[in-house]
Amino acid sequence: MLNAIQQTALEICEEMRPCEDGLFWWNPRKLLRHAPDCNLWIISGERRVGKTYFAQKLAFRLWEKYGWVTGWLRNQKNEYDNPTFRTAFLRTPLKEGWIDENWTIDTEGLHAPNPDNPRKPGPIVIEFFSLSTASNTRGGSHDDTHFLFMDEIEREDGKIQKNGKTALLSLSKTVLSGKPDTMIWLASNAIHLTNQMYLGFKVFPGKLDVTVFRDKGIAIEAVRKGRYHTASGDDDPLAKVYKAGGYGDYAYEDEADIAKLIKKLPRGARIGSYGFKTDGDYYMYWTHEGLIYFTPFDKKNLPRDCVFLTDDVTSIDDVTQKIWPFALQDLKRWVGSGKVRFSDPNTMMAIVALAYGVQV
Repeated sequence: MLNAIQQTALEICEEMRPCEDGLFWWNPRKLLRHAPDCNLWIISGERRVGKTYFAQKLAFRLWEKYGWVTGWLRNQKNEYDNPTFRTAFLRTPLKEGWIDENWTIDTEGLHAPNPDNPRKPGPIVIEFFSLSTASNTRGGSHDDTHFLFMDEIEREDGKIQKNGKTALLSLSKTVLSGKPDTMIWLASNAIHLTNQMYLGFKVFPGKLDVTVFRDKGIAIEAVRKGRYHTASGDDDPLAKVYKAGGYGDYAYEDEADIAKLIKKLPRGARIGSYGFKTDGDYYMYWTHEGLIYFTPFDKKNLPRDCVFLTDDVTSIDDVTQKIWPFALQDLKRWVGSGKVRFSDPNTMMAIVALAYGVQV
């Protein structure tokens, strides 16, 4: 059974019609079909397919039907301070007729008209939040907020919000906790190995368009090339420029590259001189023909004079030491070099998170 947010999203899907190329703009039909029991959806991949458009339309529909507020989430609070952001945020709602010039927007969010005093903002319909200030939300009243949408969980500057998962959980617990009909959608224009939410929750898209982690209540839709209509296809006048700059299909290409990192440990691989311990699990590195392989490891089989290194001082014991600075530098250099392979996705997530210092 669909919750109220999913049912409303389905109603919007049923109103949609295909574009001239026969493809639809992005919509959550696949997630509704395969993961209605998951309350956190991650939608990442192809850019300019309408992910933000759909989320905005859903936000206004939830307000019209139930009087529910949507929380709009970005990485940094100062992003809302930029007048350009606020102008861009209003462009689609005004164009589509979802709002008129009587609505107002400020750094707190988007407000409906105030019937009692037109000079003052009315009730907030879309409230702006950020990961960087998530802790400031504690203690506030958010009785009407049922839906959280994060726009751009993947930063194009390559920087990682190290406490991203913790901030998201802190915010959602404050804003959504205790309500029967709630959802979190996280959107991204890229599928990168260092995606802060992939690392934080230890999830990663599989070969199918939708990968479901029912034990975690999380589902991922990998928005791959050609699945939806896009506003910047091959007929874009600047398509050749984007391709020359490696900017065209980077989301799709990076995903393919990441899939190649999962490899079985080859015969003849040599065990490393130390291992790693993170999140309670042990891992060992091996070398073979210029590549470095990481696998889970049973510390009972630890070679003589070999130790495990950890970033958690509470895990130090007779065979586990605090990670050496040069070992951490080596680990980050290895991961960044493209010469590392992993035995399985969980190992990949654990080692990359350790290398980049992401809280998991």
